Amino acid sequence: MNLDIYLSKFFKANFGIINSIVHTKLQTYFSFIILFLVFLAQVYAAADSPGDIVFKQLRIEDGLSQSTVSCMLQDREGYLWFGTANGLNRYDGYNFLVFVNDPSDTTSISGNGILSMCEDKDGYIWIGTSDGILNKYDRWNGTFTRYNITEEMRTQVDPEEAFYDFPLPFSRSSDRSITSIVQDKNGYLWVGTWGRGLVKFDVKNNKVEYFHYDLNKPNGFHSNRIRAIIPDDDGSVWVGTLGGGLYKLVPGVDRTVIIKYEHNGNPESLIDDKIFSLFRDSNGDFWIGTYTGEIDRLTKKNQQLPPDKARFERFEIQKDGANYLSESLITSFAQDRYGELWIGTYYDGLIRYNLKKKIFSFYRNDPNQPNSLSKNDVLSIMEDRSGTIWIGTHLGNGLDKIERSSVKFNQLNKDLKNRNGLDDDVVWAIHGDDNSNLWIGTFKGGLNRWDRQTGKFTYYRKNIFDQYSISDNHIRTIIEDNSGGLWIGTYSGGLNRFNKTTGKFLHYGNIPGDSLSLGADQVQALMIDHAKNLWVGTFGGGLNKISAEDIVANHPRFKRYIHDSQNPFSISDNRVYALFEDKDSTIWIGTFGGGLDKFNPATEQFINYKNIPGDESSISDNRVMCIHEDDDGYLWVGTYGGGLQKFDKQKEKFIRFGKRNKMNSSVVYGIEADNHKNLWMSTDNGLFKLNARTGTFTQYDLHDGLQSLEFSGGAYFKSKSGEMFFGGINGLNYFYPDSVKDNMVIPSIVVSSIRVFNEPIKGERNRIELSYLQNFFSFEFSALDYTNPQDNQYAYILEGFDKDWHYVDSRRRIANYINLSPGEYVFCVIGSNNDGIWNNDGARIHIIILPPFWERWWFIAGAALLITFIIFYVSTVGYRNLLAIEKIKSKLAADLHDNVGSGLT
Repeated sequence: MNLDIYLSKFFKANFGIINSIVHTKLQTYFSFIILFLVFLAQVYAAADSPGDIVFKQLRIEDGLSQSTVSCMLQDREGYLWFGTANGLNRYDGYNFLVFVNDPSDTTSISGNGILSMCEDKDGYIWIGTSDGILNKYDRWNGTFTRYNITEEMRTQVDPEEAFYDFPLPFSRSSDRSITSIVQDKNGYLWVGTWGRGLVKFDVKNNKVEYFHYDLNKPNGFHSNRIRAIIPDDDGSVWVGTLGGGLYKLVPGVDRTVIIKYEHNGNPESLIDDKIFSLFRDSNGDFWIGTYTGEIDRLTKKNQQLPPDKARFERFEIQKDGANYLSESLITSFAQDRYGELWIGTYYDGLIRYNLKKKIFSFYRNDPNQPNSLSKNDVLSIMEDRSGTIWIGTHLGNGLDKIERSSVKFNQLNKDLKNRNGLDDDVVWAIHGDDNSNLWIGTFKGGLNRWDRQTGKFTYYRKNIFDQYSISDNHIRTIIEDNSGGLWIGTYSGGLNRFNKTTGKFLHYGNIPGDSLSLGADQVQALMIDHAKNLWVGTFGGGLNKISAEDIVANHPRFKRYIHDSQNPFSISDNRVYALFEDKDSTIWIGTFGGGLDKFNPATEQFINYKNIPGDESSISDNRVMCIHEDDDGYLWVGTYGGGLQKFDKQKEKFIRFGKRNKMNSSVVYGIEADNHKNLWMSTDNGLFKLNARTGTFTQYDLHDGLQSLEFSGGAYFKSKSGEMFFGGINGLNYFYPDSVKDNMVIPSIVVSSIRVFNEPIKGERNRIELSYLQNFFSFEFSALDYTNPQDNQYAYILEGFDKDWHYVDSRRRIANYINLSPGEYVFCVIGSNNDGIWNNDGARIHIIILPPFWERWWFIAGAALLITFIIFYVSTVGYRNLLAIEKIKSKLAADLHDNVGSGLT
């Protein structure tokens, strides 16, 4: 539970008691101390209450192949893998990719009953199946290799090994079923089976070594049922067996030494030899769960001692004075990032244990509560790298995902029934005074006063029978003058001045023909400058000013500044939406259509900054909603349609922030800076924070506790204590910025699927080669942070084709390309987690589209050679023919000449 919310609710609920203590002036503070202690106890309980988490389910309808989840892991890329009774599942936060046996494909997985998994140092996934075959998944080509390492095992049965009435998911296993897989520091795989003992597998040399019960080896294993294996840093391996106790295998030069820890009647020995689960916590201590529902802890120090000196600590879970686990199996353990221990049981649900405070929380299925644990039969637990906890159950609703409360912002909403909230949903204006009152202007509910000390609300509405009531129920802006008087701008009732002492409103509106009256009755902005003058921005009546002297004299006269098309130094537009005075006493006016104006009070001249089409250094939109100055003197301007801009007053240039900067909103309603110079902005797409140090944006939405994604123009305020308030269409949010904790985990970015003509390419590729005919392909991508994956953001580009990045949300995670010319391209995708923490390295896929054969170099070269040869041949033959013809011609000429000569003689 958010502590700020809890404190607010506590003081609201107990205000009467506190007030009574104070006003009765008790002789002793005893009652107050009791109340304070009760308060501390409630805060303490709230901090550890199960109410701070909810359970969400991923069911078969979501793509999970089967509802019994026996094992799980997160691989180096960030994918989640779930082993079920009917298939292996890979999950990317949105979709499941299911692997099942295909009898006609020897590269498919050997069987569908998945009991154990392990990722080795090279990135291969090893899967143990219920049929006793070990599978290696090659993620790069999407194929499985099978190792039948249990087939040759011949084991004996310990005559003392009893038959247990195993629950259903365990009774279906055969003695060859692979229950556990780990890799030790030397690269060997250790494989545990349900009835054939332990296998040490040398993957590189394809050699196996067996460890199992042997009548001739009394110092060896006393049980062939292996439930859990944990490798140690020194190369040894710990093995938990069902019936044989705990074993430590220490590899030697010639043989492996087996050290046995068992129950021997000593209260400090192992509590029970029937070990069902084994887990090492962050301190290096072992937690040992048994078939009979008992738990032992073996500290790291005691792990170094021989069995006769090692001390096992009993760990009893008490609830209501009784052992909670009297009829349960301890199936699994996990430890979260907060150091809390999660214990999975078969029959009794899930238990959370705070090791520091020694407090238990219990979670069971509640048919009347949709957000409870789906089933009380827990088989597996894991925390992923984003801090999300996953629970696999037997024949439940599938996977349980634990979501911790992500509420970061307090809300104030409409509550007329109890008169303990706003008088209307829509908030247009907010102001806090020095007496802990928050004044809130609403759309139809008039002016609301929230006494933060008492929690009580007072409503001020228009009353046609009371001339001193507020003039309009639609409030647009509120400000307080130096004498404590409130000035309230309304939508159609002009300007009101409220006297807090008398409770009376005085009205100032537009009077036709009176040039000293208000320019228009729609008042949109109010500001008091350093000289204590009141500036009034109207919608249609331009900029108005009441001098400090007139305010003191309680005789307001309005000086108007109206747009004059013949005067280039007049205000640019009569629709004034925002007012701001900077450190240099320059007044800045945001207009709704005329851009940004700078006003010099000494010369009374306006300089205008408007959008210039084609000029990226001009303001992006002429509708200005808010203005803020940072410590460096830059102006930050929020617009309606052009998003956020930063204005350099010296260079008179605007810098625009949009989707390429991960600022995913074109409308900015309000801007406030926190004590760390970060900017907080209300928009029509949630709340944004601009980190002053990194320049990155964080987006907050409904999951974070916002009243709505849509906020309201003018409804923002920062108190002297640094508390911020932003109003919208469903109330307002308030918070201290330092209390907002973001998810800082940088997500892994993957291309989860590549399709060519909608047919998937097997494996995880970073390079593909296609023919010129395969020029229709798509990429599906994911940011592997599972906190709230629907809030993850993405950007992608195909280098060599796209001119700019495409920014998309989680609903559009597929990039399609068609009719690309032959050549080389690079597909790049980056992404963020739910709080806008981006991985800018992302993922890259190299694509080569081969040209048709007639465009390849060898064809062109060959064709060129052929043509050259033909030309050469033709030219050579032709030349020879010409020579022959010339010879013939010469011979004919000679013969003719001879004949003519002889005739003459």
